[in-house]
Amino acid sequence: MIGKTISHYKILEKLGAGGMGVVYKAEDAKLKRIVALKFLSTMALGGEEKSRFLREAQAAAALNHPNICTIYEIDENEGQLFLALEFIEGETLKKKVNSEQLSVTSIIEYALQIASGLQAAHERGVVHRDIKSANVMITTKGQIKIMDFGLAKLAGSSFLTKDKSTMGTVAYMSPEQARGRKVDQRTDLWSFGVVLYEMLTGQLPFQSDHEQVLIYAIINETPEPISDLRADTPTALETIVNKALTKNPDKRYQHVDAMLADLRALQRTGSLATPVIKTQSTRLGNLPLPSTPLLGREQELDTITQLLLRDAVRLVTLTGPGGTGKTRLGLQAAANLNETFMDGTFFVSLAANTDAKLVLSAIAQTFGIFENPVHSVAEGVGTYLREKNLLLLLDNFEHLVAAAPVVAELLAACPKLKILVTSRTVLHLMGEHEFSVPPLATPNPKHGFALAALTQYAAIKLFVQRAAAVKPDFILTHENAPAVAEICFRLDGLPLAIELAAARLKLFSPQTMLARLEKRFELLKGGARDMPARHHTLQQAIAWSHDLLDAEEKALFRRLAVFAGGCSLEAVEAICHAQNDLICSALDGIAALIDKSLLRQDPSADDEPRFVMLETIREYALECLRASEDWEATKRAHADFFLALPLTCFFSKVWRFGESLATRKPKPLPLTT
Repeated sequence: MIGKTISHYKILEKLGAGGMGVVYKAEDAKLKRIVALKFLSTMALGGEEKSRFLREAQAAAALNHPNICTIYEIDENEGQLFLALEFIEGETLKKKVNSEQLSVTSIIEYALQIASGLQAAHERGVVHRDIKSANVMITTKGQIKIMDFGLAKLAGSSFLTKDKSTMGTVAYMSPEQARGRKVDQRTDLWSFGVVLYEMLTGQLPFQSDHEQVLIYAIINETPEPISDLRADTPTALETIVNKALTKNPDKRYQHVDAMLADLRALQRTGSLATPVIKTQSTRLGNLPLPSTPLLGREQELDTITQLLLRDAVRLVTLTGPGGTGKTRLGLQAAANLNETFMDGTFFVSLAANTDAKLVLSAIAQTFGIFENPVHSVAEGVGTYLREKNLLLLLDNFEHLVAAAPVVAELLAACPKLKILVTSRTVLHLMGEHEFSVPPLATPNPKHGFALAALTQYAAIKLFVQRAAAVKPDFILTHENAPAVAEICFRLDGLPLAIELAAARLKLFSPQTMLARLEKRFELLKGGARDMPARHHTLQQAIAWSHDLLDAEEKALFRRLAVFAGGCSLEAVEAICHAQNDLICSALDGIAALIDKSLLRQDPSADDEPRFVMLETIREYALECLRASEDWEATKRAHADFFLALPLTCFFSKVWRFGESLATRKPKPLPLTT
């Protein structure tokens, strides 16, 4: 079959085979898309099997839901029937369960999607009859797709299997299905309960190598308690599974809507594996628990808290370069306000999200809201949050700024909602209040400080705290204090850089480390495994911001590195446009880099504004400049500008002197007699 063209489908490869037929990957020549073709097995061409195959198409075609595999068409080729189905990139839930232990949070998210898909099917009168982990796909984006309605029954049709037969995968069968009795949607809920049990424990509730023994266990025995197999299982979740696995269908969940409501309630209560920061709080929320205390941010925390408490302020964006501690500060601010918001404070991580179109979906999943045939995700989120007095923390928004209008629409639709955003760039929305998160305070090594005074600086405190984590006997002494102070100063007080430096104390003394800071990017590596990949090295943290720039912004960024200690707007115009290859003005370019936290205005400049980079960021930009074709031309332009500067200053003074003479009023001559 490989390479053969069936109708307008070219067969590319075989994907698998089952009792009902064989599945191939194929290319749809008409619509230029990849599909899956399911062919009825040549061993199953009898009238009953063919009829069952046709009913599968009828049942599946009646469904249109993001959590159900889409069927495009049914056709016949040389007497062989086939279905054209949605091709899904990913892996089966069975494979995922077998390869890793799923977190309770992930299990709830998957369960909500499965329940949402079943809800859509049951509303259409379709009973799947073969729900199992092997029939559930997880796409590369984490979306659930329920597969294979090969055993489905469409309302108004006859059963697709003979009465008293035991079709389907035995281990997932309900007691009534195993007995060959009439089944309804409650059968799917039993099988769904088996899948939930399997996701939580990594094993099936009923097991045997012999079919009859397995059927007996399903009908008569009680499975081992989930909490005995997995200690972190929430009691409420175990209760949901146990109710789904009630042997008497009349005492089981009667409709998937009730099961879905219980799952959503469980997620909303925050009683999952992720604890909240303020455990004494009675409010709702899902804020992750930080592993270390927040140091030296009392003033910033107070300012952010006061901003969010103002009635007129509904959107606050914490900006700053990578590694400056925006997420940690945002989490603490949200935790401090947990009692203020009646409906809680909720955290949405966007770091792994690569598509701005999916920001709303990420928010929706936090509250257990999924698209269904009746309501879109946007409608579902808007309806749920409309009357909620709630704080939403959207973390790492900088690479998804195209989704900023989604934030504005949410705020417009939900009058009691407030949003706190962490981002390396501002969102540029009406009503947005930007708070630029500064680096930690550091001492200037040139001034010299007593040991007791040094320990009052937040950057020093952080270094000592993280140093003790890798070297428990580390203390700040008169001998190492000057080196520690200079390390923190030269790392611009960036928390990430300081943490990475402190981790190197396993290899170097502070004095040795200071000598190696000339090559800081080689030195500062090896971040914690539970940190985002972009924070594993200092270079990756800055590269994340650099990669978000457009081509002209990147050119301006690297050329500005030629200035040590900052520069004026005039200098930027002279250096960065010396090659006449940039369309944007120097002013617009500078504004863009400031917005993206890669450049800042020097607050100490008296009259003419000066712009500076943190030295850590400048070193990265300098590496980019040296690796580019701009290096030589930028150096020449830099030299030309400063060579011409004294002459320019001289003529400027002469011009101003001449102007003063021309505008000066002559003094009247004294009268004489």
